[in-house]
Amino acid sequence: MSNSKFDWTFWTTFALALVGALAWLQPLVFSLFQEVEINGKILSNDANIGSIPNHSDHQTIYFQKVAIFSKNKDFFPRDIKVFVKYPSISNELTCILWTWKELIFTFQEQGQNIRKKLNINQSDYLIQSIVFPKNETKVGYVSFSVDFKKDEMFEYVRYEFEDFNGNKKGITFSEKDIEANKLIHDSNIWVDL
Repeated sequence: MSNSKFDWTFWTTFALALVGALAWLQPLVFSLFQEVEINGKILSNDANIGSIPNHSDHQTIYFQKVAIFSKNKDFFPRDIKVFVKYPSISNELTCILWTWKELIFTFQEQGQNIRKKLNINQSDYLIQSIVFPKNETKVGYVSFSVDFKKDEMFEYVRYEFEDFNGNKKGITFSEKDIEANKLIHDSNIWVDL
């Protein structure tokens, strides 16, 4: 074969190999440009009005089991902020996040008020998570209080996750989302006093 002739076999094979390699690398390259998307679901939602440390007034205390899903990339939460909106007020309220060493709630059981104590490990709280793995569900507990003393279901609760670079991702759960999910009371974490 002379140097002046074009080698169609070589260049066709080379082009096909290049297209195959690019097709194989496409998901990797594409994922570099995708943004993290946070999705989730509230699995259980308990609430009581009670006292919290360093406050003389009562507040509404929520204890929720939440499943979080980080789509496209790992997300490394540094902080979680929670906001609640009630139908009877016009503005969103900022909540205080808690990791309780001791929490006692009163539940209605067979027409009686029964006091129960929370029994979980500190590591079960979602705020203790170092990473929300890409395309995997992370389940944990979130507890927060809000300066609102009416026995009223919230319109929505909004979680804001901030990573170590200051990037924020949020997820909002409406009252309708919670009712539609038909939540189950997580009774195995509450023990009788």
